[in-house]
Amino acid sequence: MLGTEASTGTTVDLPHCWNCNDTFQDGTEYYRGPGCYRRTFDVSPECLHAPETTWRIEIERFYGTGELWVNGTRSSNIDGQYLGVSIDITPALRVGRNVVAVSLTNRCGPDVLPGTDSPDFVLYGGLAGRATLRARSTLHIIPGTVRIDCSDPRAAHIECQVGNDSDRDRAACMRWELRDVSGTVLGMTAQPASMPPNGQTTVCAECSLEAPLEPWSPDGPVLYRATGTLLQDDHSLDTVDIQFGSRSIEFGPHGFFLNGERLELRGANRHESMPGFGNAIPRELHYHDARLLKEAGFNFVRLSHYPQHPHFLDACDEMGILVYAELASWKSVRTGRWLENACRQMEQLVRRDRNRPSVILWGLGNEERVRGAYERLDALVKELDPSRSTIYAENHLHRAKRRKTTGLTDVWGCNYELNLLADLGQHARSGAVVVSEAACYPLAERGDLEQERFQIEMLEQDLEKLDGMAHVTGVAVWSLLDYATSRKGRYRFLSGLVDAWRVPKASYYYMQARNLGTTCLRLFGDWSECTESPTREILVITNCARVVLECEGTEIAALSGGCAMVASLEFSPCVLTAYGERESERIRADLPSWGPAHRLRLVAEDALPSGETAIYRVEVVDAKDIACQNWHGAVHVRSPGDARVMTPTLDNTISVRSGVGRIFVRSARPGSESIIRVDAPGLEPGEMIVRL
Repeated sequence: MLGTEASTGTTVDLPHCWNCNDTFQDGTEYYRGPGCYRRTFDVSPECLHAPETTWRIEIERFYGTGELWVNGTRSSNIDGQYLGVSIDITPALRVGRNVVAVSLTNRCGPDVLPGTDSPDFVLYGGLAGRATLRARSTLHIIPGTVRIDCSDPRAAHIECQVGNDSDRDRAACMRWELRDVSGTVLGMTAQPASMPPNGQTTVCAECSLEAPLEPWSPDGPVLYRATGTLLQDDHSLDTVDIQFGSRSIEFGPHGFFLNGERLELRGANRHESMPGFGNAIPRELHYHDARLLKEAGFNFVRLSHYPQHPHFLDACDEMGILVYAELASWKSVRTGRWLENACRQMEQLVRRDRNRPSVILWGLGNEERVRGAYERLDALVKELDPSRSTIYAENHLHRAKRRKTTGLTDVWGCNYELNLLADLGQHARSGAVVVSEAACYPLAERGDLEQERFQIEMLEQDLEKLDGMAHVTGVAVWSLLDYATSRKGRYRFLSGLVDAWRVPKASYYYMQARNLGTTCLRLFGDWSECTESPTREILVITNCARVVLECEGTEIAALSGGCAMVASLEFSPCVLTAYGERESERIRADLPSWGPAHRLRLVAEDALPSGETAIYRVEVVDAKDIACQNWHGAVHVRSPGDARVMTPTLDNTISVRSGVGRIFVRSARPGSESIIRVDAPGLEPGEMIVRL
């Protein structure tokens, strides 16, 4: 849906974030306040007066509160709740021209989740999801009510609720088809149902399957689809399509078990944001984040600290990443009106995602302790989805004991108190512990090798503390990516394994070396011919037992004993070569010396599936086209054509660290061609033709 922020505003495409250009800048506070969107459209008499039909505005996930207006009349108050809204606007529509407007604010009261004015992340504003005008039959499948139980792999129990918005009794038939990824029908069933006037009915169906469902797992994320059709006299009134998988999960004092086998959870926390996009991230970048997790050897992600977009959960389902989904909170759990809103959000979240095989935990809150709130939220989750465990993340056990919030959830979520791990299982109903946050080092700026080494040391120390504790099921390190914040004047939190533009740091490759079965070897350090120091420290990331370093065929050092090792070497203007061997597999890594920075180079990356967004890497190279890995600075990006460069600043500058930066380009006109130019003082500019 195309929107206009105000009558004198500008035209924007949804999803849209109105403060995506005022983060990641020291001293700049991000915008908090009102904004408006407006859209005009025509409605024909045939559409408006279609029998047994209502019209709804459906807006996907966003943060903020406001009002929906139709043709100058307020239709409804709205609270995005990170999940979106669906509102019947039939009474306000008219034949001919109609105007829909949304007034919104991201400066909300304390009862709006997360419920704190200054969490350690940005409260992005704007309609961060699509908006659609949708026709709905008065006899319909109520969204979020479908529940698929496939605990028996040879049969599926499916239930949903059918609503009747008319003033008379209605009869219909609910038909289900189950298919595999190839489209082959595995089973069909149909169940008649009667609906009272202005009421709803739960319709249950049993579907026998031609072949047993294969179990979903991180190594084999087998998915199926259930298509439900509501029929009346063989006429389709409504349909719903659900992706699901078959697997069993269990948390206990001996660990986490998936399909009957113990599995160690290895993962990270993820915020849903990116410079230049804010929280209005396109689908392909959600998938890109999931691939980053997978390629680091992770099988687990915590969605901190709010419900995240279905696109990311789709990617987790498809790639085999287990999910800890969480209510929007940050040191902010309360009773009263906050809890009423929390229950509403929790119910909507569980209903939306309870059929996903990737979701294994429902998070009730983060770093706050209110017994009554957790008791009510836990009971609500158990009513909606008894198959999964509950958890809340706690960083002060002594406060939890004082506030009597121990023993209220199935799994104990431990934030940083790793010295207490041995005893934490007794405070969870299942006896299991998930380390929900660990290894937080907020100063690890990519390109600052000293700080990156500190980050790796913290990761190494914290992860070693988990060894040998069966009840500790796994860990989500803090965090997958750098993110924006204004809390305590930080403006940016550099704790990520990758930076905010998703360029990996040394710590990302360290986690690969720890997690992956494939052989890894990487070199990091200043091997510049322009640096005066004759001695250089080179960081070696590997899972090889021994690494040999050579210059021009001569061995100059040999290292062994860990995934991250440092060699102090005398510099020589040549290619520094490392050789390693693991399980008979030999691997090589090179670090060529480089001269003075000479020019900028643009390189197309093919990391994204086909879509409206493309990634281009900006490189600083010397006169021989060798990357200058010690160059740090700002680069200006220009695009005179239809391409839109998504940069975090209004003057279109990006940060380049270690000679590498990244730009994201979107097309305003699919199939168009543009030229992207980059320049920086003292360097020859670079350019590339962009086709999207």
